[in-house]
Amino acid sequence: MSRWLNYQQLLYLRAIARRGSLAAASSELRLSPQTLSEHVQQLERALGAPLFVRTPRGMELTPTGRVALVFADEVQALGDALFDAVEHGAKALPRLTVGVDTALPKGVVWSLLGPAQRACEGATLVCREGPHEWLMEHLRTRRVDVVLSSVGHGAANDHTSVPHVERLAMPLWWAAPGAWCGAYGAAFPKCLDGAPVVLPTADTALRRAIDAWCARVEVRPTVVAEIDDPALALEACAAGLGAITLPAEVLVALRRRPGLRRVGRCEGVSLRVFAYCASPRATHPGLEGLAGAPHEALDMPRGVAASGASARRR
Repeated sequence: MSRWLNYQQLLYLRAIARRGSLAAASSELRLSPQTLSEHVQQLERALGAPLFVRTPRGMELTPTGRVALVFADEVQALGDALFDAVEHGAKALPRLTVGVDTALPKGVVWSLLGPAQRACEGATLVCREGPHEWLMEHLRTRRVDVVLSSVGHGAANDHTSVPHVERLAMPLWWAAPGAWCGAYGAAFPKCLDGAPVVLPTADTALRRAIDAWCARVEVRPTVVAEIDDPALALEACAAGLGAITLPAEVLVALRRRPGLRRVGRCEGVSLRVFAYCASPRATHPGLEGLAGAPHEALDMPRGVAASGASARRR
């Protein structure tokens, strides 16, 4: 049996959700409340679930209604894009919406998004940042087209039903402010023993990998802060709070930042970036550009200042 949706009814759904009542929406749309109510009921029958509930505060969306609203917004955006394409005679594409894990350094993210943006051929690139679980919920409801995350399959609360591919595996290096390097002059990695460090929160895969590395090399640093946001962790490090781990590419980009010093490599630990896509048949050129971005393991390039302890060993 074929299924169909009425474009106009999706517009009515958006108006009621935005205004919060049939009366306000009917005034905006210049329709009677009865006519508007009938259209909503027809849409509910087509979807097989209620979209609104009446409350003392007005019309509120049901869980199904919230999902329907997401798609209604996307349908409206596609309709607007179609009118723009016809009006301007341009080869317009729907926007590419990318969810970005807050735990990923922005320089690393752009190394992937740059090729995607260039492949968009004029389409708008939209980035929404948030934690992994929040982004995966947005992916399930198609509010984003693809998610870039530091969390892969096998982690807690993973999403094994969602196709994903590892795009980057970047070795981590310890970095610290210059004053820290002078205070802890022992050879690496022993210089980390008892030293103040800023690490990701304990519930992340990256933190577990760093903790395992510390146990393997027999050092017990003093965790003075737990910060998932790499930019905030970097600011804390620059302020002298303690050492942090950074991908090699980020360290190179920061090589001219006063006071930042490389301490040593966190051997065997990498920042891994995974791309999740809800539809294996997605053909947006931006996704093709993302797939074509280099999948590489970056080592420590030259040009990053070394710690005093490393310099003495040389």
